[in-house]
Amino acid sequence: MEIDIATQYKQKEFTTEVFSSLICIAAPSFFVDLVEATLNGWSFTEEKPDFIKTDVVVLYQNDLFHIDSIVLDEPKVVDDLLDALNEFFLCLSYLVVNKTKDFKLLHCASYAEKDKNIITVGPKNSGKSELILSKAISGKRIYSDDLLLWSTTKGVFISLGLPLRLRRTAISLIKDKSIKEKFLIGKNILYSHQKKIDNAKLGVDFSLDELKIMDKDFKEKDVPIYKLLTCIEPYLISDRFFSHKKDL
Repeated sequence: MEIDIATQYKQKEFTTEVFSSLICIAAPSFFVDLVEATLNGWSFTEEKPDFIKTDVVVLYQNDLFHIDSIVLDEPKVVDDLLDALNEFFLCLSYLVVNKTKDFKLLHCASYAEKDKNIITVGPKNSGKSELILSKAISGKRIYSDDLLLWSTTKGVFISLGLPLRLRRTAISLIKDKSIKEKFLIGKNILYSHQKKIDNAKLGVDFSLDELKIMDKDFKEKDVPIYKLLTCIEPYLISDRFFSHKKDL
């Protein structure tokens, strides 16, 4: 069957509701289909109310993906579909905070094990992704491998429903073919399929039972809960990433 390329990449308007706030998207249908196949707990409707402005745009043109948003200073331009998905998910996460004004955004790994809800923080490339991969493979519930919402007023942490994201080099860590099939593989990034692992849906909240930090040996070190604020402060995403930079 011949594919109509012009139709395949045509911009359409979509809306999703998150915590009673609307996020409006302009993107090709195939891109939103992929978004829905990887996010958990999100729903997108092909419509846009006239009174709502567009928040994020994904454009495929001349073999490149252009991603722009009201929370970006400059558009992101990438040549790989999963790299585009990564930039889009970052925009969505920032927009949730921008729209609701109720949350902080924490860079961390988070999972449930033995009836305990655990958050692990640590510098970039400290082994958090590898940790979460091992927990996911063993069937643990995953709240986050990268970004997690924190409601300071309610004192709970909240899943964004994002898929697991791994660097392409992590393929070597996945020996089982059946596990490898749970991931979409791009040029630089791997993303998990929706429902292929126990990935918490958008909006699932939890109280923290254990706090850990990755040490220099790439192992988790326990941190007393009373040190929560001091421990996570360096890993909270700056408010400047959520601010309205421009209209689209």
